[in-house]
Amino acid sequence: MKMLGHEGQIIDVLKMDVEGSELDALEQMVDSRVLKNVNHLCIEIHLIASYFDRTLNTLQRLENEDNFQFFSSRPNPIVAPMAVPGRYKTEYFLYELAWFKRRT
Repeated sequence: MKMLGHEGQIIDVLKMDVEGSELDALEQMVDSRVLKNVNHLCIEIHLIASYFDRTLNTLQRLENEDNFQFFSSRPNPIVAPMAVPGRYKTEYFLYELAWFKRRT
């Protein structure tokens, strides 16, 4: 934000598609409180089983600490559904998720 001259300004929509680095980026953004001026956040997220607890914790922090309200999810069909370990079904593991900022 500093490099682009957006510090202190309201960002209406921030869209992230960073091909597998979204969890590291999102954790850094929540930790640094940089999302305080973002109204809408849209992320393509990879749901990887070995990082599922970390992903869930980070998304919960986004909602609890940064006051975001989840409102949309849809699978991204660019990657075919895969078998869920221990289950007899397939699921998508690539999703488009979106939140809006709850303002008080």
